[in-house]
Amino acid sequence: MEGTTKFEHLARENGFVVAYPGSGQNPPWHDPIGDVTYMRSLIDHLVRTENIDPKRVYITGFSATAREAYFMGCQLSDQVAAIAAVSSVMRGYTCTLTHPVSELSIFGTSEPVPTHGTSSIPSEYTTAARWRMLDGCPRGAAPSATQVGPAVQQQWGPCAEGSAVALYAVQGGHHAWPGAYGETGSDAPGVYDASQAIWTFFAAHPAASLTGRPSQG
Repeated sequence: MEGTTKFEHLARENGFVVAYPGSGQNPPWHDPIGDVTYMRSLIDHLVRTENIDPKRVYITGFSATAREAYFMGCQLSDQVAAIAAVSSVMRGYTCTLTHPVSELSIFGTSEPVPTHGTSSIPSEYTTAARWRMLDGCPRGAAPSATQVGPAVQQQWGPCAEGSAVALYAVQGGHHAWPGAYGETGSDAPGVYDASQAIWTFFAAHPAASLTGRPSQG
């Protein structure tokens, strides 16, 4: 992740702290109880030692680690303001939030899993709809939409407590971390900077509070 995303460059430019947690399992991130304990402890440690605003804690990941970002957004919603998942979807468990967690998904339209999903894998659009329900977004509201290079960026909000849900589709993108810090070249993944897009979304969405009524989805 460090070599692919280069978030440390954005951290220096924008004044935030970046950490790259590691997993001791093979395959990684397959110990739900241990992973939650580890991440909660790591967040507590970093907030305390790095003088971090507790309302600005964010988690992102790619593929398997993006599934973990979804899971941690649900399990640690009392600590996490927003999550971003690149090339992944959320499935297999019930999500309960103690307060809204803003959610961003970035995916390529040429991913191995079709954009409409399969019988066992939900689509990115289904995942976004699930988070709109979790975050109390206005029902039936149309998203704002912008075109950034090859990406169509849709965002719903403001939702409960100023949260938002976003879905960025990289036209022609495949199963990769898009952008100058990931794949290079003239194709879609090479010309769209996912790291910058994620930081822009995170910076705009701190947690309004760390308590609230649970919601399920």
